Amino acid sequence: MSAMTQQASQEFEAGDLPAAEHAYRDLLKEFPEDSLARFMVAECTGKQGSGLAKVPPA
Repeated sequence: MSAMTQQASQEFEAGDLPAAEHAYRDLLKEFPEDSLARFMVAECTGKQGSGLAKVPPA
């Protein structure tokens, strides 16, 4: 799980929200009780809906 979480986190930090969401959803397939992954999926979808996808970090 650690490598999966690290990959998803790197995608999120790079601003690639669609890839991060996909990675967190993959994590949830294997670990459905992972509350952090659930939170991060919501963060990714919320930011994408607000037009913040692919915005470089400050």
